[in-house]
Amino acid sequence: MHANLIKKMRNANQSKCRRIYQPHIRIEIDDIRDVPVVYVDGKRRFSIDTDEPLASLVYDWHTDEGQEVRKSLDVEYYDLKAMQVVRQTISNMYRS
Repeated sequence: MHANLIKKMRNANQSKCRRIYQPHIRIEIDDIRDVPVVYVDGKRRFSIDTDEPLASLVYDWHTDEGQEVRKSLDVEYYDLKAMQVVRQTISNMYRS
């Protein structure tokens, strides 16, 4: 019985390790002419308050139609410390 329990725990841990990171993203837009406020995993990102002012935001989403396809949020922001534009992709397939 003890060996079966250990085997079940190992299988559960392996399946957790195989899961793909799925960030929680919230985008707030009060006025279409204003800069959107972006939250990633509950943390406000890409704003002047975080030293990462938003430069560009592209959200790519299409229905799956029976198969899982890549969905992504491409963000470009100004890194005020490095004085350059940085691009970050957050997607359902990988995070870069």
